[in-house]
Amino acid sequence: MDSLFHFVFSIIAAFALDLHKKHKLEFVIFAAMFAVAIDFDHFLFLDPNYIKPLHNLFVAVLLPLVLFYLAYRFERNKRPRTTELQKFALVLMAMLTGHLVADMFYGDIKLFYPLSTSSSSFMDLPLPTAPEKYDFISTQGVAMLFYSIILLFIYFAEDFIKWHEEKHESVGKSIRDVVKDLV
Repeated sequence: MDSLFHFVFSIIAAFALDLHKKHKLEFVIFAAMFAVAIDFDHFLFLDPNYIKPLHNLFVAVLLPLVLFYLAYRFERNKRPRTTELQKFALVLMAMLTGHLVADMFYGDIKLFYPLSTSSSSFMDLPLPTAPEKYDFISTQGVAMLFYSIILLFIYFAEDFIKWHEEKHESVGKSIRDVVKDLV
């Protein structure tokens, strides 16, 4: 998927989840811009095999988790108490992860690059690649479905931080509590 789609779809999802009512519009646009920033590797041309070095789980998941931890350390002693940076890190993680999953429907992604150069893709699914006149479902539709489901986790970012703050527990315990409460 192209960069413009990732940007616009992230903003549409944020509006659908009323994120713009809880936060400033700049928050939503800034997160969507960061979600598109990993497409910068399309312009690097570092590898003749076209390895996209920013399209991996370390950038999409680990980097936002590190940002979340740093934000937590910074914001916990701040007065008045705020969690905006923590929310931003979780929203960013959902947008980046959705970006990766959507791109996997259109090509190979090296999820564990630079540790591994093995590729992952959903291109082998038995779906039509382009919508035909009578196709009930296509690759684009499934990609948008998965992208939407991942972006839906943005809705729970504030709840996760609230549970984490109330119980002052580890992040892993907070994640388990959120999942338990949802199920």
